[in-house]
Amino acid sequence: MNKTLYCEYFSGIKRVVFYSMAVVFAFVFSCAASLASAEESRIYSSKFEKGAITYIFGESTNVRKSDKISDGNVIDKLDAGQKVKILSEGSQYSIDGYTQSWYRVEYFKDGKSETGFVWGGFLSLASVFIGGMEKEGSSPVMAGIKKYDPKEGFIGELRLAADGKIISRAAFSPHNTGGGEKESAYSYGVSASISGPAGLSGVKNIIMVKCAYEACGYLNGTSYFGWDGKELFYITRDEYMSEAGCYDFEKKVIFPDDRGGEKGRVILEENSREFDETKNDYFIKSSKKEIFEFKNNKLIKSGK
Repeated sequence: MNKTLYCEYFSGIKRVVFYSMAVVFAFVFSCAASLASAEESRIYSSKFEKGAITYIFGESTNVRKSDKISDGNVIDKLDAGQKVKILSEGSQYSIDGYTQSWYRVEYFKDGKSETGFVWGGFLSLASVFIGGMEKEGSSPVMAGIKKYDPKEGFIGELRLAADGKIISRAAFSPHNTGGGEKESAYSYGVSASISGPAGLSGVKNIIMVKCAYEACGYLNGTSYFGWDGKELFYITRDEYMSEAGCYDFEKKVIFPDDRGGEKGRVILEENSREFDETKNDYFIKSSKKEIFEFKNNKLIKSGK
């Protein structure tokens, strides 16, 4: 049996087994061993779930009577971090290359329930709170997408809102495998979690944004951010991708407090494996290890 047919065989007949393995591995690799964290339930998987609670990702976001941009259609404005509930999905619209649906949302203003339409790009795809739980007056840390560029792909941001304003932000590239008719619409599931500093000096919390598409041949992984009490900053990301019966690739992030970690350093380990038909097992095709010093909220490649 040639390589192509062999991959197709495993992708079909044995897909369930390898899907299960891929999901398990993705979970393990996205959660560093010592990063005990509380992850919110996923509210976005290619679209927002009906009934989901999310937050306004933009500043001074328009609320409209209907799912379109037209004169006289704006009925309200919402500040960054305002809590809203998803009621229903409307038509799609693109801003800065990024395609999202309009959503009819419910929110409270001056103690009164209001409804209207907000474009999905102005809603947080995932969020957490400093301290781990939402409290009265607490500020959400929100993950979302700013734009889509055919060359650069999706451009995301993690934003911290307080008193209706964005007070800190950090850019990142959401995990994605491009292609398809609607490649400007983000089709992954997104969730966020927060943990302790993982051994990084000057860091109060690690915030993780996980982007998952649980199918063979799609890139999955987690982006890691730091919070030092004043600013959000991007640290690095891990990656995982596999094709049943053909190959798998993993980039693992090791923090100082993780097993195998080193004080003051962040380690990136990459392993690429291929499937050996004769042995009915995987073999390591290539491995790579990079060591970075963590200084001033940045990773600097070590000379070690």
